This record gives sequence, C-alpha cells and structure tokens, in this order.
Amino acid sequence: MKKYLALNQQLTLRSVFSSVLTLCFISFANGQTSASMHTNTAAKIKSEQWQSLCGDGSIEISYKYVKCDLASEGTSQENVYLQIQNKTDREVKLEWNTEYWYNGKCNGCESGNAENIKTIVLKPNESKEGYCAEGSDPSLKILSKMLNMNDNTELTNFNVSNVRSTTITQPTTK
Repeated sequence: MKKYLALNQQLTLRSVFSSVLTLCFISFANGQTSASMHTNTAAKIKSEQWQSLCGDGSIEISYKYVKCDLASEGTSQENVYLQIQNKTDREVKLEWNTEYWYNGKCNGCESGNAENIKTIVLKPNESKEGYCAEGSDPSLKILSKMLNMNDNTELTNFNVSNVRSTTITQPTTK
C-alpha cells in the first residue's frame, strides 16, 4: 500500500509539472461549458511558423512572428500574429488578457486592465488568425517592433492569460 501511495504521489507531481506550460480547467455553469487556460511567461520561440501557445483540445491558440510592411500606413514592423482554432461543434466566445513585455517591462500585467482584454467569437470548427493587412483584427496582432524607426523598443515576451471560452450554441442533434 505504501508503494502504491508513493507511486501515486510521484505520478501526481509529474502531471502537475507537465501542466506548467498549459493549464486548462473545464467547468460547467448554467448549462454552458466554460474553459479557462493560461500560458506560462517563458520567452517564446521567434519563428515565422505557427507555434503552439496553449490549448485544451477544444480551443487551440498558436502564434508566429511576421514582418509586415504597409505602405498605405507608412509602417514597416514585425508583429506577432495569433491563430485561434475552435475544434468543437459549438459556437464559442473566447476572452483573454494579453500581457506584453517591451524591453523587459510588462504592460498589461496589472489586474483589471480592460485595454488588454480581447474577445472573439468562433463558429463551430472555425479558425481565425491575424495577418498583415489594413483592417485586420487587432485582437489577433501584437506589435513586436518598428522596423522603419530609430526606436530601441522591442517586444521581449508576451503572454496570453485568463483565457475563457464560453459555449454560445449547443450542437444540433439529428
């Protein structure tokens, strides 16, 4: 029995440590599924390919760094674009807080900062992603650095926290 308890405790600790990157909790309230996810604050891989940020199997959030030149706006910048996938057969509303570290100082880390709270609605099995164009969804874009200005300000890290997914519609039954 002691060996079983020790093994069970060891497995529990392993599962806790393996959950450090992505913590996902699912709860049920008023008949609607609500999920909450958090990402860690470790530095992100700077890649032009989609990198997984967090997810719970139902909602997946990825990111990538991309150079964006918009002559019409006179800007040349490097941005982080988010891709959000709804892998369910339900319409969901997703809310999250984006924290930005510029030159090592966090903006948006203070509790209750409404400016950094983002919301998006996804249809069943829909995917939305940020991209370089006028009028693109600003909630799916994070400015990394200006490339056409003599400014040393640069995104050194970012985090998506307090991610909440709420079911808007239930699947239709046949």
